[in-house]
Amino acid sequence: MDARELIKFMSVVEKLKCNTRHSWTSSYRKESVAEHSFRLGILAYFMKDEFPEIDHAKLILMALFHDLGEAITGDIPAFVKGEGDEKVEENAIHKLLLSLPNPYQEELMELFQEMKEQKTVEAKLYKSLDKLETLLQHNEADISTWLPQEYELNLTYGEPNVRFSSYTNQLKEEIDRDSNRRIVERRKGYIGEKFHVQVIEERNHGEVFFHAENLPGVVIKNTKGVERLLMYKQLEREVLGYLCWEYATIGKGKESSSFYQERKNEMPQVLFEVVAVEEKKNGIPICFSSENAPYTKTEYERWKDILWKSTMDFQLLYEEVQKVQPMEEKEKPIRKTIQEKAEEYYQLAKRETIACLKAFGIEEIDSSFSLMEIRKIGLSFIEQQEEFLQRKIVSFSIDKRDEGETWTMRKLIRRLLEIDRVLARSFYHRISVTKEEKEKWNPFCFFFE
Repeated sequence: MDARELIKFMSVVEKLKCNTRHSWTSSYRKESVAEHSFRLGILAYFMKDEFPEIDHAKLILMALFHDLGEAITGDIPAFVKGEGDEKVEENAIHKLLLSLPNPYQEELMELFQEMKEQKTVEAKLYKSLDKLETLLQHNEADISTWLPQEYELNLTYGEPNVRFSSYTNQLKEEIDRDSNRRIVERRKGYIGEKFHVQVIEERNHGEVFFHAENLPGVVIKNTKGVERLLMYKQLEREVLGYLCWEYATIGKGKESSSFYQERKNEMPQVLFEVVAVEEKKNGIPICFSSENAPYTKTEYERWKDILWKSTMDFQLLYEEVQKVQPMEEKEKPIRKTIQEKAEEYYQLAKRETIACLKAFGIEEIDSSFSLMEIRKIGLSFIEQQEEFLQRKIVSFSIDKRDEGETWTMRKLIRRLLEIDRVLARSFYHRISVTKEEKEKWNPFCFFFE
């Protein structure tokens, strides 16, 4: 192979060291695609005793090359990846292989075709080990890095792939034991203990908003005349709902509702501490003092993952409502169907998101895109800005007031999470459907009222 061609190809492969996966390492940093492929290769090597009849050199090659396309596309988590993403990755691999001379091009084309078809023992074993290595890494990472949906996903991920062999089944069972142990340990932090909430009171012309500083997205509004004690009771319900939502797989609010009903006597005692009182000026949304602190990369990645869960749950709420047969709605002189209301709230969430992103210099986002697409485009644009995690931005209104609105990444993530939860709660409580239907599409766990 020509030396220059080899160097050029290896420069592309180097991106596998740079591109990170959804997984975290035990040292609390994101794992690279290359690190995953490297350990998968070692795992494949140790299959000699259990699978003596197979082509072990081919199995190791599959492990090393299987994520080659991610040098171009980057990693997409399994719970987000769709058929379109698979096709893009296949095209990236095909283009890369075409740049190679033979016999490498032909050999690798055949290897990737074999992996795709999943007909040989080598291909099936590689695929099952790929899933198992991912689960191993999740268990080795600090459980605080797990997304809420991964409490369930870690126990079901890869199940169809490991069935072809008693040995891969055995590996999965051992990994599941470790996953269950970690989940139990984690939940002890919430169930049967005290949960402390740091409250920020945001005041604006007689109205008070209660924000849970350590649970971004949790906020309630104190309507005039309502006693403070009752407001804290409402905030407590919101916090407990949030904690159950945090455990839930995307769209599985009903399961969390059942979890609460079964364990409600063991739910934590919620303790509140007012850590700040902020005064809103000229109607400009506040950037809390704590939000001036820059994000670390680890914090940002974690809360961005939570934002993706929230966005997907909001999208699922919108889509599920389209299937609901509503009861007769009352006290509405001009009645709208439940689907029309859902459309209003969904479009409002998109408009509010676009308004927030404008502060970061993002002027043109097509509002016909989905809510997830709008947010991914927006965050991708921001992430290209230099030192975006540390920056403060002051955006001025059209009338050029002396005081503008301050934005940081902490504030942006908090505001987007609030948009989802506030609009979902408002929509949930303003429609009339059967109790069974309401539970079916309750992803945000609004079941405490």
